Amino acid sequence: MITLPQVLLDVVQPWATLYGDSPVVSDGVIFTHFAGLLIAGGAAVAVDRETLTAPADDIAARARGIAAIRTVHRWVLIGLGLTVTSGVGLLASDLTTFWGAPVFWVKMGLFALLLLNGAWLQRTERRADPAAAGPWARIRWAAGISLALWFAILFTSILVTTAA
Repeated sequence: MITLPQVLLDVVQPWATLYGDSPVVSDGVIFTHFAGLLIAGGAAVAVDRETLTAPADDIAARARGIAAIRTVHRWVLIGLGLTVTSGVGLLASDLTTFWGAPVFWVKMGLFALLLLNGAWLQRTERRADPAAAGPWARIRWAAGISLALWFAILFTSILVTTAA
C-alpha cells in the first residue's frame, strides 16, 4: 500500500476534527452520500429494470427505453455529484483508515467500472436506432452490468462503514 504523505494528512486534519466533533456535520455528510446513491442508483436501477424487461423484438418498446435512458442521465449525474462530493468528505474524515482498507479500494474500483459502463451506455444509446436490434442488445448488456454494479457498490458502501 502506498504511504500517505504527511502533508495530505495535515491538510485534511481540520476537516477530520470538525467531522469527528460535530454529529450534525458527520450525519449530514453521511446522509448526502446515501441520498446521492439513492438518487443516482434509484433512477438508474429503475431504467435498467425497464430496459431489461422490455420485449427485445418490440421497436416501440426499444424507442421508449432509449428515451427513458436519455432522460435519466441528468438525475444520475446529480446523484453522482452528491455522492462524489460527500465521498471526498467521508474519505477526508478518516483518511488513514480508509486509505488502508481494501474494501474501500474495491468500492472505488466498482465505482470506476460504473462510470465506464455509464459512458459506454450513453455512447451506445446516442447512436441507437430503435429499429436496429444490435445496439439494443448492447444497451441491455449495459443495463444488466449497471444493475449489478449499483448493488455491489451499495454492498461495499455498507462494508466500508465497518472499516472505519
